[in-house]
Amino acid sequence: MLFLSERVLFKACAMLKILDILFPRFCLGCGREGSYICQDCQIFLSEVETPNQPVFSLWEHQGLMEQIFQEIKLKGRYHIIEELVEKALEKTNINLPPETLITYVPMFRRKEKERGFNQAELIACKLGKSLQKPVAGLLERVKDAPPQPGSGLEASRENVKGAFKYCGSFLPENVLLVDDIYATGATINECTKVFKKKGVKNTWAFTVSKKTDI
Repeated sequence: MLFLSERVLFKACAMLKILDILFPRFCLGCGREGSYICQDCQIFLSEVETPNQPVFSLWEHQGLMEQIFQEIKLKGRYHIIEELVEKALEKTNINLPPETLITYVPMFRRKEKERGFNQAELIACKLGKSLQKPVAGLLERVKDAPPQPGSGLEASRENVKGAFKYCGSFLPENVLLVDDIYATGATINECTKVFKKKGVKNTWAFTVSKKTDI
């Protein structure tokens, strides 16, 4: 069951499936046909430990994982997300309350229009399908806050301060917020503040990878 941006999310999921059928999968590590990350190359993905934290992050954002996201974001190969989320769910056990809604970090509208998709939304769509949870866009990005390479936590916090507003027509009790990469955590923290201020009781976050050199 989907809410709010149902038509958009359904289209996003359909796009992932169609592209997966039309284009054969080749490993981004060694070029072997069959998958984007073959069994042999998975050893080059370093897992991150996030014990007792409200943020689920799977792999370090370096090497092959960094290359994967370059393919997705810079070359538009967003169909890789389908397999990426499947492999992520094999590595982690996400236990959420029954009444949990999955949402995602929005992009600034102009930037999303230029790119043609929001990778966080596509990850959320696949995650919702796999976990059998409803998916909806609850936030709008009202301030363009481009990433600042090398910035510390305080600079990042200031960069995204006031960048999001709640746009949902209903208020879920529990929310799983999805983003692609965890850097300083400033974006997730800012979105969480918006949810808490609005009255959301519990918030968790999911990212595929995490930068560990910040």
